[in-house]
Amino acid sequence: MSRSSFKEPLSATRNGKVRWSRFPEHPSPSREPPEPHSTEMVPAGGMERELTAARRSLSSSTAHKLTNSIIENIYIKNSPVQVFSINGATELSLSGITVDNADGDSKGGHKTDAFDVGSRNGVYITNPTVHNQDDCPAVNSGTNVHFTGAKCTGGHGISIGSDSQNGVRIKTVYGATSSVKGVTYKDITLSGITKYGVVIEQDYQNGSPTGTPTNGVPITGLTMSNVKGTVSSSATDVYILCASGACSNWSWSGVSVTGGKTSSKFKNIPSGASC
Repeated sequence: MSRSSFKEPLSATRNGKVRWSRFPEHPSPSREPPEPHSTEMVPAGGMERELTAARRSLSSSTAHKLTNSIIENIYIKNSPVQVFSINGATELSLSGITVDNADGDSKGGHKTDAFDVGSRNGVYITNPTVHNQDDCPAVNSGTNVHFTGAKCTGGHGISIGSDSQNGVRIKTVYGATSSVKGVTYKDITLSGITKYGVVIEQDYQNGSPTGTPTNGVPITGLTMSNVKGTVSSSATDVYILCASGACSNWSWSGVSVTGGKTSSKFKNIPSGASC
């Protein structure tokens, strides 16, 4: 978020809560954000927290190049864009984070990813509660990334690549080269899904699927374990679109997604998986 596009200042309430008061399409031009080095001390759980730090980090939504760090017990309401951009972090823990963008369902919330992860090694996101209009987490790169105990509502689900539209999703870019390996989705319950319960596709280009998968980003060592739940009647239970030879060594057990349609457009489903 840039201050030029969103001028309503952050405010803080008790217990370390931080909020934006408006979405960007409803700015209040008469109110400028405070100077970066202003200091307002607010009580939070018996401890004083410096609002300056919250403004500096959350107004730009960045958690970059942090090592052996902890971010915890933050409540964020109506973020104008993505909340946490996590990049180049090593052994970063985020816990007890609440992102409440429910107002965005009716007020034009867009690109409100809760956690965009591009880490070096070791990001642990524990017990978040998220209501947004985009990815709950989007893991774009990194190793040893853990996302556990989450409740995600309203957005695009738990995504690798960049009532929810999707439950769990892996998307890779058409014509790109990289790899997705050793990813585990485990003990996930789906409900109210309106697009795909499980979607894995290798055909994304310019933000949209092309229908033609490419093999430059192989998906290997994927584990789906105990992923269950229901989707709406207009949704698709499971959709897999892989390029030839680009999806392998998958472990698929206890996956039961029901209520929707079966797609006829799947391709190259690896041994053990099913649509």
